[in-house]
Order: sequence, then structure tokens, then C-alpha cells
Amino acid sequence: MLADLITGRADGWSAIALRECLDRLRSSTVTEAGRVIVEDAWIDGEDAICVVYRPPFDSERTVGLRRSRRAAEAPGEWRIGDMTTWGYEMPPGQPIDPTIFAWNVADFDIGEPLGFILTILRADDDGIGWWGNLDERLPVRPH
Repeated sequence: MLADLITGRADGWSAIALRECLDRLRSSTVTEAGRVIVEDAWIDGEDAICVVYRPPFDSERTVGLRRSRRAAEAPGEWRIGDMTTWGYEMPPGQPIDPTIFAWNVADFDIGEPLGFILTILRADDDGIGWWGNLDERLPVRPH
């Protein structure tokens, strides 16, 4: 799947968002994206992406982030991971641009040290600590 994203053979909103996120991690100087080690990434349906990575300044830890377009569409009170209160502007009532969504994920989720996120990580059977827009069942790497 990752190879399909890199070569452009995968399409749709999620594929564009994930491709842009991975590109942004390689080039951004806004946060600590250059210190991130991406281990795996995939799309999770039509409106979500998953990235398994080693965060900046914590390269011994493996974490996973799942972000969905719905998180950017649903404004609410500020809370950890609320995409509607920070980052590059995603105007309310407008379709969520996959590139802007991806830049927010790369720069302000993945590119930042975990900090308080450490207290909310949910570990899967492989020892990956997950955060973001999670369901009851944690994401599973596609085969």
C-alpha cells in the first residue's frame, strides 16, 4: 500500500492526504518533523490516515496516529487533538482540503514531541501506542 501511495497509484481523498503528509514530514521546518522516523503508513477508508512513527526526541518509542477528515469538520471546545483550533486554517463549512489537513497532521501532530499525549496512548498487541481519532478497536496494519 505504501508503495502505491509513493508511486501515485492510489487515489482518493485519504491517499492524497497521506501522500501530502509524508511529503511534508520530509520537507517541513515548522516543527521537529525532520527528527521523525516513519515506520509505516496507510489509508484507513475514505477519510482517514494512519502513520506509525518514532516521535522527535523519543526515538525508542513507537506510536501510531490515526487522523480522520471528520475530526477537522467537527469544531468543538479545545481538547487534545482538536484539529479545528490550531494549525493551518481549514475554514468551517468548506470541504476539507487534503493537503492542508496533511500539513496540520505532519507539522502539529507528528512533528511535535509527544508531551501530554503520552498520558492518553492506547497500546496495541504490537506495543504501538495509538492516539488521535480512534475507535474502540485500534487500527490494524493492512497485509
